[in-house]
Amino acid sequence: TSANEQALNVVIGSTAGNHITFNAPKAQIKTDGDGDRNGIVTDELELQLNKSSGDDELTISFVGGS
Repeated sequence: TSANEQALNVVIGSTAGNHITFNAPKAQIKTDGDGDRNGIVTDELELQLNKSSGDDELTISFVGGS
């Protein structure tokens, strides 16, 4: 496990004007381990999303096409 906070930014979709973004400015790994999903090795992470300033521990942005 790690006590260090790091910014987490995930973008789903690659088409301009058609994607969703998840942003957590201070994500912290609480637990980690190995997992298995139908025979595929995975990493299992439990995250804690901490506030940076105000109510900003997680923002979700939708950008739609026209």
